[in-house]
Amino acid sequence: MWAGNPFIAESPAIPWLFDGYFLEPVKNLNKIYNMISDKDIVVPGHGRITNKAGIKYTIDYVTALQTNVENAVKKGLTLEQTKAAVTMKEFDKGYELFNWLHFNFNIPNAYKDIKQNESK
Repeated sequence: MWAGNPFIAESPAIPWLFDGYFLEPVKNLNKIYNMISDKDIVVPGHGRITNKAGIKYTIDYVTALQTNVENAVKKGLTLEQTKAAVTMKEFDKGYELFNWLHFNFNIPNAYKDIKQNESK
């Protein structure tokens, strides 16, 4: 499978959720992950050719981000409070763009999408 930028690279890279949407990309990433077998080859947008196990980190990250941000929204936290609470240090494993990407794009886009969809 040629994945392009939806799966940017294997661990410790995290996805770049720049489009302002979060819930649909998470659903799509999970569909892709569940669609492929352990024997399939995955060509990410950057980095080395990998396999299903190599993209599991991306799935784990977006799943944990969704859970954490949903919990923050349910508690009534603001975006700034959510950023302070959802540090996800367990995913900060050496990707030099982690803090910039996680706090400036991924959390805000997840927060906005989850907040807008909470009443649906």
